[in-house]
Amino acid sequence: MGLTNPIGLGTLTGMKKNFVLFLVVTFIAASLALPASAAVKTGAKCATKGQTINSQGKKFTCVKTGKKLLWAQIIVETKSTPTPKPSISPLYYQPKVGDCFNYGWDQAMFKNVSDQPVNCQLSHTAETYRVQVWSSPIDVYQDTDENVLAVAKSICEPMSYKPSTSITQNYFIFSFPSEPQWNLGNKWVRCDAVILNQSGKVPNLISWQGEPPVRQDVPATCTVESSKSNSWTRTYEEETTIQRKMGFYVRNSSPDRDATLVLITANLRYTDGTSEDVLLEISRIPAGQLVGIGKDFESKELSGWSYKIKCNDSPRGSTAKLIELTAPVVKDEGSDRYSLRYSAQATNLYPDVIRCKNDNYSCMVYILFLDPYDAIVGGDTIFINGPIYPNQSFKVEGSIYYPKSWHPERLSSVKMWIQEPQS
Repeated sequence: MGLTNPIGLGTLTGMKKNFVLFLVVTFIAASLALPASAAVKTGAKCATKGQTINSQGKKFTCVKTGKKLLWAQIIVETKSTPTPKPSISPLYYQPKVGDCFNYGWDQAMFKNVSDQPVNCQLSHTAETYRVQVWSSPIDVYQDTDENVLAVAKSICEPMSYKPSTSITQNYFIFSFPSEPQWNLGNKWVRCDAVILNQSGKVPNLISWQGEPPVRQDVPATCTVESSKSNSWTRTYEEETTIQRKMGFYVRNSSPDRDATLVLITANLRYTDGTSEDVLLEISRIPAGQLVGIGKDFESKELSGWSYKIKCNDSPRGSTAKLIELTAPVVKDEGSDRYSLRYSAQATNLYPDVIRCKNDNYSCMVYILFLDPYDAIVGGDTIFINGPIYPNQSFKVEGSIYYPKSWHPERLSSVKMWIQEPQS
């Protein structure tokens, strides 16, 4: 009874083995089909082709490699947004002195004239003579054209590029980078020398090849741009006279030479059949300047008048312009109700003393009387007192006798030109 059944024991042992074998097989099978949370590595064996699983944030799929089924990681491609390229290349055009351009007068009205230089041996209308960084706080694309022009002129003037050629005596055009380039910090001003032809109704730029054409001096050319002669009857101390005021606008159109000893001879024809020559004289009109001159005198009843003008040429090289002043006219508060007065402050801008000797022209002031539309009513010539030294202030004043109907309908202001000292 103390002996056990050896057969039963053997059978029990065999059942344990079978149970252990079942557990091992189950574990192996479970290892071939891991749950989603189990760690998976690429190359590990898997059970079912096409099966997918997520493991540690990665996605795997079961693929057949040869005769084996192995896990392979699925790589998900992400499309990145490309970085936008700047619309303006940083390698933008930088101007330099000597560049040549071919553009027209209509294009020259814009801020950013062509930035495409051409071969200077080919036909072109402009040459760059100055380039400067725009250091002014004025933004050329935000400020007024008047402010921009004032700064640009201070940079581009005076023009001394190739002084023996035609471009120096003529005209310049300034330009800037395009607005996008300007906003990127590319800030410069370019000064181009051009030859402007204003002989027609519409200005145009003259083109040339190679070097600019040799400068041809234009002699002093004096022309009367407008003139006026007015008269009225004046009774003074029981004496009746005809008072006449005559005025001329005269221009020296030469860009090179001053006009000297300008003589205007006015021929007056009277109703009684007689005639008279009246002489007006301007000692100098600088190159390109417009100057007015007038005369106040007594005459007889006029039936008609005509005039002729003559001027002398001066050596090449214009000098300082005549000092020009403008002043309003006001009624005289004195006893004469038909009198007007004018007064203006001025400064001697000449390098010499205005000596004001009445035996020469150094103290003359040429005057034009103007209506509210700046048209000539008449003129006069007066003298100022001196001496007036350089940079010294002085006053120009005078009076006008006029018909009652002339103010303010016919007479509004005066313009004056101070003749500089004569050597």
